[in-house]
Amino acid sequence: MELRLKYGSCLSCYRVLNVGDWCKVCETRKFEQNFKNWTSGYPKIDQLIRESQLNAIDGLDYFEWIDYEEIMNVEYITEGAFGKIFKGKWTRGPKHQLHSVSRDWTNVPDTTVALKEIKSIDWKNIPSKSENASLEMGEDEKEFNQFLNEVQNHQKFLRNDENHVLRCFGITKSPGDDIEITKWLKDESSCSKKRPKSNSYIMVMKWANDRDILNYIENKVYDEKFTWYRRLEILEELSGALDIIHSKDMVHKDIHCGNILMDDEDKFQFPAISDLGLCGSSSKTSEIPKGVFSFIAPEHLN
Repeated sequence: MELRLKYGSCLSCYRVLNVGDWCKVCETRKFEQNFKNWTSGYPKIDQLIRESQLNAIDGLDYFEWIDYEEIMNVEYITEGAFGKIFKGKWTRGPKHQLHSVSRDWTNVPDTTVALKEIKSIDWKNIPSKSENASLEMGEDEKEFNQFLNEVQNHQKFLRNDENHVLRCFGITKSPGDDIEITKWLKDESSCSKKRPKSNSYIMVMKWANDRDILNYIENKVYDEKFTWYRRLEILEELSGALDIIHSKDMVHKDIHCGNILMDDEDKFQFPAISDLGLCGSSSKTSEIPKGVFSFIAPEHLN
């Protein structure tokens, strides 16, 4: 009764709602009915997306398979250690609000997103069945597993209401050949080496307007609103973001300025941590140092 008074009842099945207008029973049924309408082309990715949808308890708590045709105006931004970053526009956009009469979700169209492309790999070297997991992994499979690890890590923080970890909306896949890619990009001149490779899986993520924290500070250094109070506030929230990761018995393992993103247009205006590819259990360590060289702890370089 207490939950019914707090969240209300679903107008379709009359069960208690979860958070906001989210009815887990009805939304789970919709997800299941839609499973037959999409596939990523790779079983592990399908399973990961479907599990997130079946376990969702609100509108922010799951991944989507996003058709690449919904992504427009792709623009190359930079290249990191684990792949290229692009900026684009998601024409359909994420779910936003449940219509009170039709009970259909409205979306936020033309949402600006970041596109993180998996490092170029040869898919012939990636086993599609779990029974091959016992074999020694090649470099391509390691790269792909790191991609999956990053997506799974983002899933653990989907319920983080304060956006301390950069939100991942879902996964898409670039077109299968260069002709299709030309149509996908905003103009033919964009078709250079600095665009998504064909048949490449891509994480679709929230776009941070102020980019990384170094870029943010450079643009704000003469801004009167960038007070010492604001600077201390950023440090406090960044500590809170790391604490959220550590509370799950995990460590980031690759924290540096390029992985701390800022967006003053966001309602929280908090720093968001990104690049969770190396993030893992605090009890597991690697003898081989990974990440950006200039930010690796000196004791790991011996």
